[in-house]
Amino acid sequence: MIDADTYMNVFAQRAQAQRARVQPAQVGPLQALVADSYESMGLSEVRYCVIVAAVPEVNGFVVGDFTRCGVAWASTTMRGVKGLTGSAITIVGLVSARVSPDAVSAATSKPSMEFSGAHRSVVVDLTSGGVHSYTGSSFREFAVSGTISTKLRTLFPAPGEVAAQIAQMGPPPGPGAPHPPGPPQGPPPGPQGPPPGPYHGPGPYGPPQGPPPPPPGPYGPPHQGAW
Repeated sequence: MIDADTYMNVFAQRAQAQRARVQPAQVGPLQALVADSYESMGLSEVRYCVIVAAVPEVNGFVVGDFTRCGVAWASTTMRGVKGLTGSAITIVGLVSARVSPDAVSAATSKPSMEFSGAHRSVVVDLTSGGVHSYTGSSFREFAVSGTISTKLRTLFPAPGEVAAQIAQMGPPPGPGAPHPPGPPQGPPPGPQGPPPGPYHGPGPYGPPQGPPPPPPGPYGPPHQGAW
């Protein structure tokens, strides 16, 4: 089984190959990777904001809560899109070795309709090798983007595919490898740190692991990896 750091590095590599700007950001209570790109669709423009974080355990509440945080973060950092049918597509992913059945149900449920865009939740189960997300599409969404499912397949490969890639080609570049020019290091403008409310104090986000380190967070211990 591959670990979360390896999967996140592959995600970043694939997003950069799609000409997305990849950078770390604090999204809700989690440190995440954000891949941002704008694509022209005829006379209009679509913004793809893909947010991914690794957590020790995922349940249905975490999927819904972090998806809401990701959609809100994308909204606060969005510049205007061009054209009458300009739209924003937000994809919010969670990578974990422990995924509950209700997390799979939450990720694969049909998202609510939005006037100016769409969003998707994705759960990557490193243990079972599954990638779970809603794959249907309304006519309006297809007319605007037509590539949501393709984005999901490209940016979120099955863990087994990642393991085979590493066995054949070696691990993906780490943080010390050169990357395309981008913005200065550090989180972009926006919410910086956990918001007030349920993120302060223990909650139903995973099994207790003894006295939590200050400040405690709902999604388990903060990620300590290279990304």
